[in-house]
Amino acid sequence: MSSSTEQVKGFDTEELINFLKGRNLHLNETHYNSLRHKEIAGSDFLNYTREELKGLGLAIGPTKRIEQLINELNTQSNDVLKKEVEGLDTEGLINFLKERQNLHLNETHYNIFRHKEITGSDFLNYTKEEFEGFGLASGPAKRIEQLVNELNNQSYDNEKIMLKHGYGCVRGNKEDNRLVAVINRFGSRNWNRIARKMGNRNPIECQRRWNLINFNANRPSRNGTRSLHHRNTSSTRDVRMTLGYVLNTYS
Repeated sequence: MSSSTEQVKGFDTEELINFLKGRNLHLNETHYNSLRHKEIAGSDFLNYTREELKGLGLAIGPTKRIEQLINELNTQSNDVLKKEVEGLDTEGLINFLKERQNLHLNETHYNIFRHKEITGSDFLNYTKEEFEGFGLASGPAKRIEQLVNELNNQSYDNEKIMLKHGYGCVRGNKEDNRLVAVINRFGSRNWNRIARKMGNRNPIECQRRWNLINFNANRPSRNGTRSLHHRNTSSTRDVRMTLGYVLNTYS
């Protein structure tokens, strides 16, 4: 982990306040007294969300600035840790996982990693479905995937991904949501890989569904303007290929 993050984790309340005073956050004594009143230490600080910061009585401006600092510190920590994990062999990876007791893994799980000879660099590219394919139950697979996502500094909250890119048209469709998340992670060039990640669709089905999602996200609204925007607008040819096909093959 980065030294700055490690230092912050060890701060008591006054040390944390002095640290914040040295940052360009435009805070004042009222803000610092809120931290004192709640006796917030550095390790607490790094886990606070925007809602929790607002609960301290902070206005939206200071809240957003502090949240951004927390995110930067945690990102620095994950970047360094990710590099360490990338260099681990199978036994090193298992020891790394054993240190994370919140994963609730046991020797049966670790033996799967040994049997598959999974190294740290492999580990960072696996999905929940792939972990399940190795023989892990859904619970451990989900917890491990969450760790992988954290190390990769990526959030696969599909709702956030869709809002970011304007995919209001696919809310409520779990399979569409998953396709958006997979493409957000791996890009939209290798459809064979995307199909493998989806698990239940072939490359043509995935590509045509993606084209339709793009079409819906960019189609004109009633007043003639685009209601949603996305940089990967489908071509007319893609849309023609999609409209008559997808509803039968991907619904």
